[in-house]
Formats: sequence, structure tokens, C-alpha cells
Amino acid sequence: MEANAFDAGMSRLKKRFVQTHYERHDRLEDLAVTLQQPNPPASAAQEVESILHKIAGTAGSVGFKELGEAAQQVEVFIRDHAASNQAAIVKVLDAFLDVSLEFCDPIEKLMPQSAGDGFSAMAGTTH
Repeated sequence: MEANAFDAGMSRLKKRFVQTHYERHDRLEDLAVTLQQPNPPASAAQEVESILHKIAGTAGSVGFKELGEAAQQVEVFIRDHAASNQAAIVKVLDAFLDVSLEFCDPIEKLMPQSAGDGFSAMAGTTH
């Protein structure tokens, strides 16, 4: 019975992570646009780094190791290059967003959809 409770709990955590990840992905897309503007605010790169840190810290814990590793690599790159190479940051962030989309699409199809689970409303949407 403990295994079933663990599996149910892990399923809820994964579902919550995926729901949150969609929001984070959308915000990262907005920030990528901001970073492409002349003289973007330093806070934009800081927010990107913060979001990536959250993804890196939680993705592996719920079974999405590759996504977490990708987020960590981009986070470190941004931290190391934030002041010196804005174009490279945008390019690396765009590459992460591609990885993120590859993650989002199959997960959305695999997650059970029922009323009130938060996924029914997302079915058929594109992120």
C-alpha cells in the first residue's frame, strides 16, 4: 500500500511541476523577447536565471532529469556571461526553450485529463 501512496504522491508532484513548467516556459519566452531589445534591463537576465534555477532544482526530483540538466547548463552560462554577451544569452535561452517544448508536448499527451486536473483546459493548446 505504501508504494501506491508514493506513486500517487509522485504523480501529483509531476502534474504540479508540469503545470508550473508551462507558466515558466511562457515567461521565459517573454523574457527572451525582452532580452533581444536594445539595452534590456538587467532584471530580465536575473529573472531568466532565477526561473532556470527553479527548473533545474525540481525537474530531476520528479523524473525529468534531462530538462533539469539543460536548465542548469543555461543558468550557469547566463550567470557567467550576463554582463558580456547578450546575443549569446538569447541564443542559449532559445535553445533551452526548444528543449522545453520537446518536453512539454509529449508530457501533455501522457498526462491523464479529468475535470479539475488543470490539464483538460490545456489540451489542444500550444506552448
